[in-house]
Amino acid sequence: MKILHTSDLHLTEKENPHREERWTALRTIISEGNRNKVNLMVISGDLFDSDRAGNAMRATVRAEFERASFPIVVIAGNHDSESYPEGVFFGENVKVIRDLFNPVELEGVSVWGFPYKDLRSEKILLMLRRAAKEVKNDVPAVLLLHGELLDISGIWENYGNEGASRYFPVRLSYFAGLPWNYVLAGHFHTNFDINRFGDAGYFVYPGSPVSVTEKETGIRKVNIFEPGKVPSEHPVSSFFYESLEITLNPFKEDDPLESIKKRLSEVSPAAALLVRINGFYDGRKLNMSEEKLSEGINKLLKEKNCSRKIFEFKDLGRILEDETYKEFCDKLAEESRDEQRNMEIKNLLLRAVMEA
Repeated sequence: MKILHTSDLHLTEKENPHREERWTALRTIISEGNRNKVNLMVISGDLFDSDRAGNAMRATVRAEFERASFPIVVIAGNHDSESYPEGVFFGENVKVIRDLFNPVELEGVSVWGFPYKDLRSEKILLMLRRAAKEVKNDVPAVLLLHGELLDISGIWENYGNEGASRYFPVRLSYFAGLPWNYVLAGHFHTNFDINRFGDAGYFVYPGSPVSVTEKETGIRKVNIFEPGKVPSEHPVSSFFYESLEITLNPFKEDDPLESIKKRLSEVSPAAALLVRINGFYDGRKLNMSEEKLSEGINKLLKEKNCSRKIFEFKDLGRILEDETYKEFCDKLAEESRDEQRNMEIKNLLLRAVMEA
């Protein structure tokens, strides 16, 4: 028995510039499921970016789901909470769980779902304990939910562009002693994250399988596992951002362009780069103005998929030409003829300026 767990695809309509990237991610995930011969796929909320998209794109997503050689179970998230009214059809192989107390049994596993609702922690815990009494012990049981795990919260950007609000808040302690050894969650975008609870329980966020915002960087993943074993991250070939920050240091490199070229060669060719270049370089030594360096960097970036670039570097030559710095050097030379010592002091001053 093999389960593929994903969430937070945020499928959108035509007006969104990232529409195709997200739909391609869905196709890729289904293909990965077919290739890995999974027995079941679960989507833990926010399949759609909005209820409008969910209602408009139902037929399109149905066609994609029909490519799957396995059943699919879906629950609603906070973005698509009204996208699954009773009676809508997503495909012969698709089950929508609309109520915590109405699980589905597929391929020898009991799948429970707690669709997103605007509930407080106390109400969530009460409902979980009530539902737990109805779980049978003769088949493995998993629980899908879409919400915020308070044990790892405090970094709001991990949940996409939700803002500083609580969405279906839960804690690991809620699940200790309950019959679900796997809580397959959605809402946490940043990365694959697994947390233990009880003696053998796993609370898993797969992370968004495609970069939805610039906050989700790195190769995207889904969770593929077998009941009784540890959940595992599985990379997928989908759109993703990669953050690249380069700090120029004239004490470590002679040519900043060569240093930048080397760093660019190390990033994935599939990544959409978010580039920030700061630090200092010695423009006098290289006969290179800040404008000229910018042109050289832009030429290198033309060979990459660069979504955003920020240049914050400065020419150290301006500091070397500063009257205050020159006066300091003259005073230093008057007080000591030890050129090695004086050079070390100058370098310490420049480092202090660079780090300030």
